Parts: sequence; C-alpha cells; structure tokens
Amino acid sequence: MESLAELSGWRQMPGAQGGCRPMFGDQARWRPNFAPRGGGKRKHNDPAKEEQHATGFKKQRKYPISVRDLDRLTTLQPDLVVLELLSEKSGFSLVMEQNDIAPPKYDLAIKVLARATTCQSIRESVYELLNKTLTEGFAAKLISYSLTVKRLYPEKGRVFFADLHTVMETFCNGMMSIAINRLINLVDTCHSALTTLEAEGQVGDCMVKKYKILLDRLTEAAKKWEPENKIDEQDSRKRRVAEMDNMEPPDDFRELSVLPTPMDILDTKRPFLRRNVVKGRYTDVQHYLDVQFRLLREDFVRPLREGICQFRSNTKSRITDVRIYRNVTYIGSKLQQHRIFHGVKLGSLKTMKLENSKRLMYGNLVCFSNDNFATMILGSVADRSPEGLQKGIIGIEFESDISEFDMSRNFTMVESRAYFMAYKHVLQALKEMPNNIPMEMYVVHVEGLVNPPRYLGVETPYDLRVIRSKSMMKKSEAFNRFFSEKLAEAQEEVAQDVSHLENVQITRDLAEWPSADDLGLDSSQHRALHSALTRELAIIQGPPGTGKTYLGLKIVQTLLHNSQVWKTNENPILVVCLTNHALDQFLEGMTTFTNSIVRVGTRTKNETIEKYQINRLLQSVVSTRSMPHNIHSQKANITSELRHLENGIGVCRQVDIECDAARGIFSLNVFASSNIIPHHILQQLEQAPSVEKLMYWLALSCQSQNASRLSHQVDDSTAKKRKASQQQTDAKQGYEIDEDEFRDAVEFLEIEERDRMIDEDEFEEPNWKTNLTKINQRRSKALEGFKNAEYLHAMRRAAVVGMTTTGAARYNRILQDLAPTIVVIEEAAGILESHVITSLTAGCQHLIMIGDHQQLQPSATVYELAKKYGLETSLFERLIRNGLAFETLEYQHRMRPSISRLLVPSIYPTLKDHPSVHEYPPVLGIVPNIFFIAHQELERKESDDNNSHENQHEAEFMMGLCRHLVLQGYSPDDITILTAYSGQFFLLRKLQRQEHICTGVKICVVDNYQGEENKIILLSLVRSNPEGSVGFLRTENRVCVALSRAKHGLYITGNMELLSQSSDLWKNINADLHKSGSVGKALPLRCENHVHIVNMVSTGQDFLAKSPEGGCVQVCAKPLPKCRHCCPKVCHMNDLEHVKYRCQVQCPKSLCSLDHKCPKLCWEFCGPCMVILAKDLPCSHVHSIACHMDPSSYKCPTKVVKVIPACQHEVTAPCGQDLSLFRWCPEDCDTRLDCGHKCKEKCHRTRDSEHLEYSCMEQCTRINVGCSQNHPCLKRCYQECGSCVVKVNKELPCGHEAKDVECAEPVEEIKCQKKCKKTLPCGHACKKLCYKECGDCMVPTKKAVPTCNHTVTVGCSQPATTDRCEGLCPKTLSCGHPCKAKCKEKCTTECLEVVATTNKCPKGHAIKLPCHLSTKVQGEAAWDYCSERCDKTLDCEHRCAGTCGRCLHGRLHQACSHPCLRSLVCGHICKSPCGVSCPPCQEECQWKCGHSKCRKKCGMTCQPCKEKCEWKCRHTKCTNRCGDKCSRKPCYEPCSKKLKCDHECVGFCGDPCPPLCRVCDAAELTDFMLLGIEDEPDARFVYLEDCGHCIEVEGLEGWLVRDGGEVGMKTCPKCRSAIYNNRRYQHLVLEAYEAVTAVKRKYYKTHNAIKEKDIELILQDPKLIEFFHSYVMIILKKTGTFQQWKRKTFQRFSVEEKAVCYFQAQVLKKATSILNQLKGTPFRGRHPAAKVSQGQNSQLKHLADLTPKVAALVAQVMEKTTSISHQMEVEMTCELQRLMVLPSYWTFLEKFTVHGNGEMVKIKAKLEALMNPTIRFDEELDKKVRALLKESEQHIGGLGVSDSERVMILRAMQIRQGHWYKCPKGHVYCITECGRAMVESNCPECGSHIGGGNHRLRSDNAVASEMDGATHAAWSENNNMANFELNDL
Repeated sequence: MESLAELSGWRQMPGAQGGCRPMFGDQARWRPNFAPRGGGKRKHNDPAKEEQHATGFKKQRKYPISVRDLDRLTTLQPDLVVLELLSEKSGFSLVMEQNDIAPPKYDLAIKVLARATTCQSIRESVYELLNKTLTEGFAAKLISYSLTVKRLYPEKGRVFFADLHTVMETFCNGMMSIAINRLINLVDTCHSALTTLEAEGQVGDCMVKKYKILLDRLTEAAKKWEPENKIDEQDSRKRRVAEMDNMEPPDDFRELSVLPTPMDILDTKRPFLRRNVVKGRYTDVQHYLDVQFRLLREDFVRPLREGICQFRSNTKSRITDVRIYRNVTYIGSKLQQHRIFHGVKLGSLKTMKLENSKRLMYGNLVCFSNDNFATMILGSVADRSPEGLQKGIIGIEFESDISEFDMSRNFTMVESRAYFMAYKHVLQALKEMPNNIPMEMYVVHVEGLVNPPRYLGVETPYDLRVIRSKSMMKKSEAFNRFFSEKLAEAQEEVAQDVSHLENVQITRDLAEWPSADDLGLDSSQHRALHSALTRELAIIQGPPGTGKTYLGLKIVQTLLHNSQVWKTNENPILVVCLTNHALDQFLEGMTTFTNSIVRVGTRTKNETIEKYQINRLLQSVVSTRSMPHNIHSQKANITSELRHLENGIGVCRQVDIECDAARGIFSLNVFASSNIIPHHILQQLEQAPSVEKLMYWLALSCQSQNASRLSHQVDDSTAKKRKASQQQTDAKQGYEIDEDEFRDAVEFLEIEERDRMIDEDEFEEPNWKTNLTKINQRRSKALEGFKNAEYLHAMRRAAVVGMTTTGAARYNRILQDLAPTIVVIEEAAGILESHVITSLTAGCQHLIMIGDHQQLQPSATVYELAKKYGLETSLFERLIRNGLAFETLEYQHRMRPSISRLLVPSIYPTLKDHPSVHEYPPVLGIVPNIFFIAHQELERKESDDNNSHENQHEAEFMMGLCRHLVLQGYSPDDITILTAYSGQFFLLRKLQRQEHICTGVKICVVDNYQGEENKIILLSLVRSNPEGSVGFLRTENRVCVALSRAKHGLYITGNMELLSQSSDLWKNINADLHKSGSVGKALPLRCENHVHIVNMVSTGQDFLAKSPEGGCVQVCAKPLPKCRHCCPKVCHMNDLEHVKYRCQVQCPKSLCSLDHKCPKLCWEFCGPCMVILAKDLPCSHVHSIACHMDPSSYKCPTKVVKVIPACQHEVTAPCGQDLSLFRWCPEDCDTRLDCGHKCKEKCHRTRDSEHLEYSCMEQCTRINVGCSQNHPCLKRCYQECGSCVVKVNKELPCGHEAKDVECAEPVEEIKCQKKCKKTLPCGHACKKLCYKECGDCMVPTKKAVPTCNHTVTVGCSQPATTDRCEGLCPKTLSCGHPCKAKCKEKCTTECLEVVATTNKCPKGHAIKLPCHLSTKVQGEAAWDYCSERCDKTLDCEHRCAGTCGRCLHGRLHQACSHPCLRSLVCGHICKSPCGVSCPPCQEECQWKCGHSKCRKKCGMTCQPCKEKCEWKCRHTKCTNRCGDKCSRKPCYEPCSKKLKCDHECVGFCGDPCPPLCRVCDAAELTDFMLLGIEDEPDARFVYLEDCGHCIEVEGLEGWLVRDGGEVGMKTCPKCRSAIYNNRRYQHLVLEAYEAVTAVKRKYYKTHNAIKEKDIELILQDPKLIEFFHSYVMIILKKTGTFQQWKRKTFQRFSVEEKAVCYFQAQVLKKATSILNQLKGTPFRGRHPAAKVSQGQNSQLKHLADLTPKVAALVAQVMEKTTSISHQMEVEMTCELQRLMVLPSYWTFLEKFTVHGNGEMVKIKAKLEALMNPTIRFDEELDKKVRALLKESEQHIGGLGVSDSERVMILRAMQIRQGHWYKCPKGHVYCITECGRAMVESNCPECGSHIGGGNHRLRSDNAVASEMDGATHAAWSENNNMANFELNDL
C-alpha cells in the first residue's frame, strides 16, 4: 500500500488504519509545533493569529468610507460594488462601527448594499458582505434609524425602506437560519413604521405588504426550528402518476438537495413526480419549475437507485444502470491546484476496457460502501489522468465527510451511467430561479399571440444593408479592443446598390419590408428573418440543409449592427448551443463580421475560436492592465494566501515523511523551511565545511542524506519489481493496453466530454472541498468569486458571448449580472427544456430559438421519464404543439434531389429543393450517387461496456469504400463516415489506422454530427441480429439526421430486410430506393479510365481485388511524358497525366567521354560522372579523384611545412591551402604593448595587429588622477584610472583640517564643517559653520519699539517692531477707556470695561454693563447682566453661589456644588453634589472571601460565592456554601497558636489571629473600651479584617446585635467602617446585607423605569427637530441611538444620566410647544413680499422677544451631563410654564392700551403682581394668571369683543367666509356682496385706510382669520374652496 502510494504521487493519511482523520488544520500557513528538548507540552497556535500570519500584516484603514465614495459606488456594476465593499481598504466596515452615522450616510449605505445584492456571479461574496454588515449591532442601529426616518424624514421612507427590503430579502434567501436571529426585530419595526407612513400617504400599500410577507417568512422559519413541528416527508408522498399531476408537492423543490441523499437511494418507493405539460399550460411558475426540477433530478437519481438496489439484492442478472467496481482501496490524498484529491485504487481491470468506455468521466458521481450500501460515501471523479488510469488509480473529491469511516477497508464503488455534471449545475440553477421567469406568458401560460420585443417602438428603423454587405458592419460591434488582428476577409455576396435597405421600419408587416431578393434570401428565410426581428419569442424550424445556421448568423449580424435599439448597457447577445462543437461552428461563422466575441469554456478544438476563449482574453486584459484594480489586487492576495497554505502543507508532508523514517530525525531543510532555526544560525550551518557538525549535534551516527538516498533507491527498485510483476500478471490475465486504442479512447472521450460535460474551467481555479477547514473554504470561495468577476468584466466588453447550456447553468449567477437582452439558442429542439430555461435571465427581452424537432430530440437517461412523463419533449417542440407562431424554412440547399427524396414526403412533406442542388457533379468511381448496400452479416453478439454494438463486415466495407473514394482524388475532408453506435466508431478507427490512405477522413457518431454536412457520407447502420432488434434506428429523428448529412453522395450499408420489418419509415425508404434502383447487395463501381468497365463489390476485400488503385484491374500502359516508358501500374485514378510518377527503369545514358554509364533510375537526375580515377596534380602529388573533376582545381590534401607570410612563422598545413588567408598562428605573440606589458595571446598579425582591440589584464602601474600623495591605481591596466578615492586628511585654507575626504578632491571645493571663529561687527561671535558667509546675527538682544517705547527681545540683526511687542496697548478707545489688547494685536472695537448704568433689576440692584453695551441694552434686556450675588438659601440649606441675573432674580437657581458627604446604606460616603438625591454607591464592592472577590460597583447587588465554605477549626466545621450563612456556630475555645513574639494569641480557635499581643501591645489593645473588660487577663478579642481593629468579643457582640432601626451594614464600633468580611459573625453581616440589597433593588426598580424608546418617542416630533436639531442630535448620540456598540451606551448609563437625558428631552418638547404657538400662526404662509398687519407684527415681536429667553433656558439644561438637582427640575418647569403664558400676557398688555376700562385696570394690577419676575411661577400662580387672562377675554376678547358676541355677529350677518378684513392696526370690518374691495374708506376706530379698489384689497389690510376662520378672501371659487377643510366636508 505504501509503495503504491509513493509510485502514484499520493500520500497516505496518518491514522487511516483507525478511521481517516483530516490531514491538514485550519491554519492559513502551517508550522509544525515541536516539543522542547527534555519534554514539555506543545503550545497550541492561536487560529486568529495564524490566519493573520498567513494574510500578512497589512496596513489597516482608520477612517470609514466617505459619502462621496458611497455615492460613487451607486453608479458601479454590482459585482464591482461587492468586491470594493469587501476590501479592507474601502472603509465600509468602519461605517458599521460608527456611533454617529449621519442620515445621508445611512441612506447611501443601504442603497449601495441594495445594489450589491443584485449581483449574481459572485453570490457567495454577496452573502459574505451581508453577513459582515448586518450584524446584530448594525441591525439595532437600523431599528433606531427606521424610527428616525418615520419621525423626521418621512419623505425618504419610500426609497429607504425599498432598498432595505431588498437587502434583507437577499439575506433571508441565503442565510435564513441567521436572519431569524438578527433581522426579525428590524423587519417588525420597519413594518410598524411603514404602517404609520402609509396612513400619512408617504408610502404605498405594496411596500407594507412586502414587509408583512418578509415578517411572515421569518416567523414561519423560526417556528420550523421547533422540534415538535418536524414533518415526516415519507408519509406525504403519493404513488400514482395521474393523481400526482393534480396534487400539490409535499415539499418545496428548492429545499431538495441536488446531490442524492441516502433516502433517495435506499427508499424504493416512487417519488413525487408530475408529468411535463406537453399540451396545455402550467398553473404558475412554481408549478413549472417544480415539474422540471423533479423530473430532471429523478432522471439522474433513478439509475443510481435501481442499480444499487439490484446490487444489494444479489441478483445474478446483468446490472446495466450502474457500473460496479469491487475491491476498491483508499491510498491517500494529494494537493493539486488548491484542491485535495483522494486517491483510490480500483481492483482487477481484466474485464474493463477503460480505453474504449465512458467510464469514470471527469465530474461523474461515484458511491463508496463497505457494508452493502447500508451507509455510503458520495464523491465525484476529479482526476483521471492517463497515467493513473493505466495503474487503476483515479482522484476523487468526496462530497461526504470521510472522517467517520474506516478508510483502511476495501470498498465497493458504484458509478452511475447518467453523467452527473450534465445535471448538477442545471438543477442548482433551477433552485435559484425566481418565481417570475423571463418569457413566462409563453413558457408557462403558452399564450399564442407573441408580442414584439419591449425595446422596439412603433416606428423603430433598422439598417438592413449589412445583410448584403458585411463591410457596412458597425465598427463598435465588429471590433474588440482585446484583439489587434483584422476580421477575416469575406467575399461580398453582391455589389449592387443597397441604400434602400438603410432605413426599414422593422415592425411593419412583411409586405412593407424589402423583398426576399433585395435581402438575398428565399421566401421562407425572408419570413423567418421578419419573425426573428419582430417577435420577442421567435421559433424557426429548419429541416436539414435549409440554412438554419446561415439565417441565424444573419439575424445576429443584423441585431449587432442595430445595437443602438436594444443595447442599453454592457449587455451582449448570448448565444447558447447544446454541444461545444455546435457552439464553435456557430461562433466561427460570426468571425466574418465581428471579432468582439467571448467564448466561455475551454473545451474547444477549433483553432479559429480558440483565440476568443475567455481565459485567453483575461490574460490580454491583465497584461494591458485593463482589469479593475479591486478585482486584480484582491485575487492576487487570495492566490498568495492559498500559495502560502500549499507551502505549509508541503512542509507538513515533508515532516510526515521524516517522521515515518526509522530514526525519526528531521533533516536540516525541514528546520530551515519551517523557520525554526534562526536565520543567523542557519547561515553559520550552511557555511560550515560539512553537515557532520549538525549531525554530531543531533547525535546522529550516520549520514541522513545518504541513508535517505539509499532508501529511495530501495523504494525505486522495489517499485520497479512490483510494476514488472503487475504487468506480468496483467499479461497472464489476457489484458494488454494498446497505445493506439488508448489514444482512440482519449479522443472519443474528448468528443463526448466536449459535447456533454461542463467546461473544466474549475481546474484552473477550483473550489476547496470539505477536507480543508472553514478558513480555506472561505479563501477558495472568494477566489472563485474574483474569477467570476473577471469573467463578467470580459463578457461585458464583448458583442457576443457564447456558451453551452451546461456552461450557462454553471455560470448562471454571472449571467444574472450580465443580463443579456437577446438570447439566441441554436439547435434548440435537441435541448432539454430545463437547460433552456436556466440559460435565460431576468433581463431577457428577446428569445430566438432555431432548430428542428423532427431531427434529434433531447436525450433522457430513464426511458419511462422520456416517454410517459414527456421529459424528452423540448421547449421548442412543446411551444409548437401548443400553437405558438413559428416559421419553417422550405428550401434545402444541401442534398442533391436523389438524396432529399428519402426525406420527402416521409418526414418533410413540404420540403423543396433549391435550384443550386441540381448542379452537383456525380460521384467519381461509383455508378449511383446514392446506394444502400444490403447484407445479412450479423453484428457482434456481445455488446461493449457502453451497451454499444459493432459490425465487422460493415466496418471493412466502409473502410474499403472510403479508400476507393480517396483514390478517386477526393480530399479526406470531403468524406465522412457516420455510424449509429460508439462501438462501431472504435472499430472503424482501428481499421482506419491500418489503411493509411484513409488518414484524415472524419469518423463520427450520428448524434454528434447534427448540424454538419459533407460532400460524401458513408453510413454504417450496424444492427443485424436474429432477434430483429434495431434499437434506436427505428427512431425517426435519428434516421432523419443520418440521411440528411450528404451533399453529393450517400452510401449506406445495413440489413435492409431487418430495418424494413422494424418500422414503416424504413419500409418507405426501401420502397423509394427500389424505385430508383439504389439498393442491392453489391455496389457498382465505375472505372473512370475505362468507363465501360463496372465492378460489383459487396465486401471490403472486393475493393482490393477489383479496384486496387481506384480504377479497374487492367494495366495502365500509358507512355510517361518525360521518358516515354509505359506506365506499369494497375489502372489508377490519381495522377492520370503521370506528372508525379517516377519511372523505375534503369537510366541508359553515358556520362563522360570514357563512356561511363549512369548508375541511377530513369526518373532521377544523372549528374556528373563520379567514377574514381588516379590523377597527377600540379604540385606533383598523385591522388584518386572523381572522373569529372579537373586536377588543377583540386586542392592537394598532403601535409607539408609552410611559412605564414604575415608573421613568417612556420606551420604544418595541407599542400593546397593558401596561407595568406591563414588566421590562427600557433606561436605566442611577442609584441610589447604601449603600456609596456607583453601581449598574452597567440600570434595574430592577420587580425588586430596593432592591438587596438586588445585589453591588457595586468595590474595598472600608474598613479590615480588628481592624487596628491602618490596612491597607486588598483584597477587593470586597460581600465581608465579615474580620480583617487583614498580617504585622507587635508588642511583647508581656513586653517581647519578636513578628515576622511577623497584624495583627488581640491581643498577649494571642500566645505568646512567646523564652527566659524570670527567676530561680527556687532561684537558677537559668528554662530554659523565655517564655510558659510558671516552675518545675520541672531543673538537675543533687548530693543525698544519706537512706536510704544516697550522693550522687546529680538535677534541682534532684526528690528524692533510693534508686531513683536507683548506689552499692553497705550492707546485710548473712543469711549475714553484704555485699550486692553496687546500692542501686537488689533485694538478692540467692543470695550469690555464694566460701567454703571441707570438700569436696575427687579430686585433693585444697580446693573453694570460692558461699556459697548451701556447704550444698547436698556430695560428688561439688561436684567440678565445683574452681577449681584444671589445668596438665597437653597433646599439643601447651602447658599446659592449664582448671580442675580443668572438665577433669573430668584426664579431659577444654580445647582449647589458642595459635596453631599452623607453616609450610604453600604457604609461609604456619598460623593455626589448635595442637590442631587444620593445615587447607588460607585465605590468598589468590599465583599471578598478566600476564593474570590466581587469586582462590581458597591451600589450593585453581588452574587454570593458558590464554593464550599472553608471556615473550620479542630472543634467544628461549616458544611454550607461560602456565600450562605454558616452551619456552624462560632467557636469560643481560645486560639492555641503563638504570635511572632512567642506569646499566646488573644483570639478564638478558627478565627484570624489578632496581630496585637496582650503583653507586647497592651496599650494599643486596650485603648478602645466598650464594656471596660478589655484589660482583664482572660479577655478575648476579634480581629475585623475590613478595618484592621481588634475589639473585645463581648462588647463587639453587644454592639452588633443592637438594632437602631436604620438600614445599613454592621460597622466597627471604633471607626464605624462597614463590616463585610468576618466569618465569625457572617450570619449578622448577611442579615444586614439582605436589608441593604432590598434597598438597592427597590431603588433600581423605581428609578430604572426610563427607557431609550421613551426619549426617542419625545424627540420624534418634526417641530422639535426644526427648532432644536443640534440638541436633539446631542441627546441621540449620547444615548447611543446611532451606534449600538459605543463605549457608554444608554444601557450602561447610570440612573442619574438616564434621568438627565429624559428631562432634557422633556424641556426640548416644552420649549418647542412654546415657540410653536407663535411660529405656527397663519402669517407664515404669506408671500415674503406681502406686508403684515399690526397683529402679525405683534406676533413677530413676541416671537423675537421670547426666542432668546427659551434658548437660554434650554442651553442651561443642556449643560448638564451626569445629574440634575430636584430643585432645578422644579424651578425649570415653573420657568417654562411662565414663558408659556408670557406671550398671552404681552398680548393682554397691548390690547389694554386700546381697550382699557375699569375692569381691565383691576385685572392688569392683579396680573402685574402675579407676573412679578422675582417670584417663582409655580402651578398655583399659573392657574391664577390663566384665570385672569380668561376673564379679560370676556371684556375685550381676541377681537375687542367676547367670543359669544363674535358668534352672534356672524349669525346676524349670514355671509360666507372670507368677507371679514382688518385694518393695519387690527380693527375688523366687513365687505358684503361679492366680498371684493371696490372703494377705500377710513377705519372708524383709528382712522387708518381700509378697503381698496378694482377688486383689490389694500396691501396693508388683511383677512381677519380670527373672525370666521377664513384663510383667503372670498373673491374666487378657488379661494372659496380653500377656506374649507375637505376632510370636514
């Protein structure tokens, strides 16, 4: 097992013998923990720190994201928003932690989150973002802000709550179990707030319903977690199909697992299934999606279920639904591309031919079990490399947790024949689809009338010129900046004028369109093009050869050219095909008019399309730095972290290997790679001459490296032996792997996987699986999210995006973000409906499906589901059956008429031949162009592993026919061999390798050739058996495809008799073939050279016998064109003119005068005579040379001694060599160089004789340039010496010495760095450096300022100016007082000198004012400046320290600042201000015991200690808990211990010993007397631990048991300190503490009633925000409303702090009502230019006078932060009430001046007495004042009349509202009739002008609203209506 793991690259997990444990931890970068020498425990790593170490220490952002950045994010694409918010650099997470988030930032944050939730491509990142953002803390802040929006910003409610609903709904959809804990309160609060806003008309009913639905969902989800509500799904399932169609499903399909569960496999009951509604409509979208999901899932699960059940029943029948692998062993795991693959070794492979099967395809599902599938492990094939398959090893990614299984046992593995990857992503996409799918009215409700696309207008123009001229294609859609190459040049179809196609109203009827000829189409294509462009769901049926692909390309080209109509954003056209081959073919056609293509998926073999593959595009994007920084940088970070993890795992593996070694000694590189050995020590070890020192240090006696190398050699040799043994065993078993067969298998599987499986893109950046920990899973998901973001970025910049249906499901989330407007589906009739619907997104407005449902149908695995449940009915076919409009193409352009007659009318009654197909040439070498070769040869009896079939006779015949056609001159590309079965495919490929002439001919299975065509098709039908079974050859669709692929010739071989008996279709085909003589047992071949010769062939051998070279068996005998010899070949078809033929006759020509004959063949070039002869050379030497060579030109090779002319040195060289050109003389060069050294090279007189290029490498003998001390140059001789850089000391011109300067540096250029020694002209020494110029003396010097004569200290060289003077200004102000500013400051304009004035306060104090106010402030305005001491006695009996003005002349006193100093019940002294009621004690709690200490504040209740009591002595012991009353009584036995002084202890047994000695400390021990017995010799004392005093026991007990009636702790009789810790009297202490605790609880119960919501409720008044916005924000911030986790939140406030906040809120509310009674009057609604009346002037004056008074009171209250005295609360309440009444009092005084009478004089006198500013305005005064004001109204009223009199006047006049007006002084008058002013007059009361003229009222008159309540004059109907409240009508 171990050697096998080593050979295969797998690593056995430690602990596999006893159950497999996870191999790696959750650290991002693993480091081994080594126990220190000598033992010791390991220190566990902190996972948080390990993760931080893996990710690196990054700089953290300190400031939250700004409002501007949030606003910018609202304009970005959703995926970019998600990535930026998740970035730590964004600062978004810091916003959640803020305590004072501004409302605009709240709104933008939620808006940005709502935009992010629309992202589908990186859904995991979206959920991660929401999970990080919507924490409990932030949810609580949102609750508060929701209430704030309701109160203060109701106009923002509609947008804010809509965005918040989007965010919360997404959170619930993805993480419901978390949402029920975090969001339910938030949703409830929002729903309540929205109900209020709906009543106010701010939001609609729809929004309230949405929140109600969301609240119900959360409530229902919360209930589901209750165990009593669990429902057994098995009891709810039904069995009968007919009943199920009308039944509701037992559960929500979205809750079903995509992977099969054990219940799915083991439960044999039929699951709930409903049939596909092939005819008719679905109930709704939920019904539709449920049917599609359950049918598709059952199509995969049922074969697995039935196969495993059949295996478990031990049946002897063949199991066809699954593949069984026995004796499968687990060999370990390996890390590959960020994934953990688990290796398994299959058992015997003797019956398996993996090279010829679809077994173990990538991604397929496998099940493991070792208990007959009572339990099982699910996994998927993740690695099937050819090398591993040859060894029987595959890689598995487990979907189940394997830690609970014993992986050391043998397993049985089951593989489903249904390919899982084709189901997985489609099922997942179906689960994620919303309940409003695109094209719902057609797909679900099958509405027959198809509307135009929504983006089309009534008269939308299209430019159709591009259909005829590709050069007119719009450049923006034709070119992509990712590519630099030009488009492929395509030949233009026509060159005529197409200007009339430029502006076509696309939505008009077909009759008004350009004709078919104008567009270059036939009539049916013309109709189909119109339908495709004008219907939002277009269906185009195209029989074989009718140009479906051609028309589809024209449609896409037209839409791209007119993209301005439908393209509103970066949304390309999406092209979807079933197979990779069909997709590549369709996209390749588009490359003629656009290169703006992105091909998603890697499984393409088309070289043209390969460069458009998305991964290649991404490389281009990254290389050009076009990728957004957020995506690129964060992906790089994640990749780096994963790389660190892999490195850590590598270290872990290495450590495991080292630990497995016999000696268990780690090698040096383990310590080095793990950073265990410090770097400096590691360097020393590496520099050591050998590693023996380290080994000696480790006490290792042998070389570990050699031992390791030896062990590897042993392992290798053992492995080789085992491998050889295994091969021998396989050979004995009769199984050998053929290389060619294996390559065929790989190629076939590539074809199958390309067409059926999902693209293996995930191999490049795959997911982490369950073997890794959660931290790595998050990294992996994040990496996948960033890759999705990269994909989305590339797709958005393309005009066309192409993918397979499986790929569309795999990248469904990316498509949701891409939101393509137009989707084109090619070959839609062959695609399962679920695959089509998952390719659509919410943004789809136009769906075009092209296909033919009479050809191949969708393929289903389960026959019953396909036939009885309608699973194989495509959406294309279903819509046609239900009567949706579609177009059929009628003219086929492919097949010659003799071939198309096989389909017409049997399959296509109306199909017509295009005239072009009549012009095809006949097939060469064969008499008929279509022929069926009938035979009776049987197929192979045993089917292969794929349930496929093969027929040897047909394979040989087809290969012979193929060879015959190639010999006719056809290219291999012109011929395709089709077969109906994969088994025949492999057989044909095997024979093709034996027939090299057929190399390059395509062999394909019929199902994989749909949509393709070729000139000649050879079709092998295979089936021929005694049972009469023809399989799916009876299926009309497959036959249609097979017969319709050929253009020029079609040749079929099969058992026609058997086929005719199987179906009517073949019977009709047989009849048609017999009519034309195109069927027989032998195929007639015609010799194209001898046309009269026809040979009949019926087997493959007949071709070799009767047409060996493609003609006949006669000899060719034609004369060759060059030599006229006759051709000896058998009649051949290739090279008929013998241009390429090479004559093989011996050449008869003579080559020279000596008559030497040519030795070559006739076809070869003769050349010169090469016969060898001995000839004399001019140099007298004799040599053998070729006959044709001249001796004078031959160079003699004989070696002789010669002299080189250039240097005269001798050298041995060939005789014929010219030494004038000789370059390499072997002698040394003897030339002396200019430098005096000798040249070290060989003699080189012929090259560089002057040594210009030679570099002398000797040591330089010169002196360095500029050297003053003869330092030699240290360079090579050839190098330039340069300046002397030797460090020397030099004497400078200034006399200083410069040290360590370069020798060559001139002394004049050296800057002396010493201090200057010169004396300046001022007499001070120069402070600068020596090299600097002297001057600018800065020595501090005192100078006199000329303007003020003050002395200032400045620099010696600086002048004394005023701006430096700190003295007082000598100037006198205009008021005569001296200026108080400094000289350098500007003189004050407001003199602050206090001066006496004539003003006096109500108490008679003379008021002093600042000088600048002495003339401005007079009367009552000056009262506040009274500075006399108040000195009134407060409630606390202290004197008030405030001033008369500050205390409002005795009405509102300043709080007392003296400390309270009263004793609290706990025994501590109260330190709060005396004016405040004593709060709970803030000192540290004194409770402690031998176990622990209470750490709470003293004022809070303590938790008693729960440990066992330790109070005991030798006489008795307590058995209760430490915090309870002791069960034992105090021991009165004397203590037997000795003190330090060796005297006896004066305490009791078991008590703490008193520290005082009766002898040594007698005076101190007896200085405090209670009973007077302290000095007796037997007196015993108790030590009080709290205060340290020793008290005599009898006196202490008497003191403690006394009861004075006060609640409090027991105290020390000596110092009165509270006793908390005394075990002897614990029962008394606890009794006292219980009473104290009762007081504390009562206090908190009565004072803790203030809640945060109470304050918020007060502050929600909009008017309050308007008047006191800043104060409201202060209170809200202080209470923590905006930030839940602020350090001092409302919940942590003390009772006093809560009371202060509550009182401040009440004061703000009262102040608002005071101001609002004036500011809320009707005059506020008048135009600003309008004049106000006298009454309005009065109100404005009152408001102006009252506002500063109110503001001063509010400011005084808002100054309080921690507490407020009771007296201040009372006085503040009274003063606010006084201000409430004050405006009415002022109004009374104003009216008194006009309406004074006797009664009013009396009332005025009383009011003046009551409103005395020196009296507190309490409740009694308030009642009296209000009563007097009410009484005054009876005499003058608000209008000068009483209210009863006003009503009587109105009744008497009987006129409508708006007729009453008032003069400038407020006197009321009436205008009758229409109510319009026509004349002017004078007021009888005051003489002011009233009325007006020409129906216009004077500008100084106004409507008397106080008379009849009118707000407008009655001179128009609109104004008349405005006088009424519509709600009151």
